Amino acid sequence: MKDINIDDFVVPDKKADFAERIDNFKSAIITSIYYALGLFLGSEIYRLCAGKFLENFAKVQQNTLQSLFFSNFLMYFSVFLLVIFLGFCLFGNHIINIIPAAIGITTGIKVSYYFINFSVKGVGYAMIIVIPYAALFVSCLALSIETSSNLSKSLLESAKSQNKILNTKPYFRRYLILGICIIISAALNSIMTYLMANIVTI
Repeated sequence: MKDINIDDFVVPDKKADFAERIDNFKSAIITSIYYALGLFLGSEIYRLCAGKFLENFAKVQQNTLQSLFFSNFLMYFSVFLLVIFLGFCLFGNHIINIIPAAIGITTGIKVSYYFINFSVKGVGYAMIIVIPYAALFVSCLALSIETSSNLSKSLLESAKSQNKILNTKPYFRRYLILGICIIISAALNSIMTYLMANIVTI
C-alpha cells in the first residue's frame, strides 16, 4: 500500500508558480521592452528627421558577401564585447539595457525608412531583409545581457561580502558559447541579406 504523504493534499499555489515563471524570464522580458521602445523611438526619429544621412544609414546597401560579413561581424562583436565589459562592472546591470534600446532605434529607423518611402511594399521588404536578422542578433544578445547582468549582480554581492569568492568560470564558458552564436548570427545575416537583396527588389 502506498504511504500517504501530506504533500499529496497540498494544492499548488498557481500565483506563486506564475510569479516564478515570470522571474525566470524577467531579463528577456526587460530586454524585449527596451528593444520595443527603441523601435518606436527609431521610427519617430526617422519620421521627424528624415534626410540624406538617415536615408544612407537605413538603406540596405548592395555590397559583396565579404564586406557584409566584415561590417556585421565588427558591429555584432563590438556590441557583444561591450555587454561583457558591463558584466564586469559593479553597476553594469543598471545600464546594460541601453544596448537593446540602441539596437531597436537603428532597426526602427530602417523599418520606418522603407515604410515612409515605399508604403506597404516597403514594410514587406523590411520584413524580409531587415527584421528577421535583427531579431536573431537581439535573441543572442538577450542571453548575453542576462549573463552579464547576473555577473554584475554577483560581483556587487561579492564586493559587499568580503569573504565571498566569485567563481567566474561558468560565466566565461557561457560567454564563449554566446560569442560563437554571435559569429554565426553575423554570418547568417550576411549570407541571407546578400542573397535576398539580389533576389528581392523594391
